[in-house]
Amino acid sequence: MVSERNLVEPDSRQERSDERAAWAQMREDLQEIRRIRNHLYFVASICLIGTALVSTQVWFDQESEWPAGRALTLLGSFGFVTLGAILIVERRPVPVTLGLALFSTLGAVAGLWVALVRSEYRQLQHVLYSLYFWDVYRDAVRLSRSAKAHPDSYASLTMRGAGGDESSGFRAQGLDAHRRFKLWERRVVLVLLVVLAGFLVLGVLGVSRPAA
Repeated sequence: MVSERNLVEPDSRQERSDERAAWAQMREDLQEIRRIRNHLYFVASICLIGTALVSTQVWFDQESEWPAGRALTLLGSFGFVTLGAILIVERRPVPVTLGLALFSTLGAVAGLWVALVRSEYRQLQHVLYSLYFWDVYRDAVRLSRSAKAHPDSYASLTMRGAGGDESSGFRAQGLDAHRRFKLWERRVVLVLLVVLAGFLVLGVLGVSRPAA
C-alpha cells in the first residue's frame, strides 16, 4: 500500500514549487511597476520645468504659445497628480496604472482621429503607449492579487514598506534598505511639491498683476 507520507510529500513539493513560481512572477511585476515610477518621475520633472518656464515668461512679459493661466493650471495639475502617484504606485499599483491606461487611451483615440481626418500618422504612436499601459495595468492587478495571497513574500513585504524585524538575514537587510529608500523618496517628493507650489504661486501672482 502507498503510505500517507508518500502521498503528502508530492503535494508539499508541488505547493512549494507553485509558491516559488508565484514569488518569481511577483518580482517581475514589481520591477515593471518600478519602471512606471521612473516614468512618473520624468513626467513630474517636465511639469516642474514647464511651470518654472511659464512663471518666468509671465514675470518678464514674454509671449507664450499657450495662455499663461491655462498652462499653469495644466502643468500644476499634472505635476501634483504625478508626484502623488509616485508615493503610492508601489503600494497601490492598480489605481495608478489604471489612470495611466485610461489617459493613454484618450491619447490613442485622439491619434486615430488625427490620422483619419487629417491623414497625419505621427500621433499613432500613442496607440502603442496605450497598449503598453494596459499591459502594465494587467501586471498590477496580478501583482496585487498575488501580494494578498502571499503576504510573506519579499515583494509583498516591500510593497507594504515592511522592515527587517519581519524577516532575518539578507532579506531583513534588503527590507531595511528599501524602507530607508522610501523614506528618502517621500522627502524628495515633498520638496518637489513645495517647489512646484512655489512656482505656481509666482506664476499666479504674475498673471494677476496689473499690466505695466
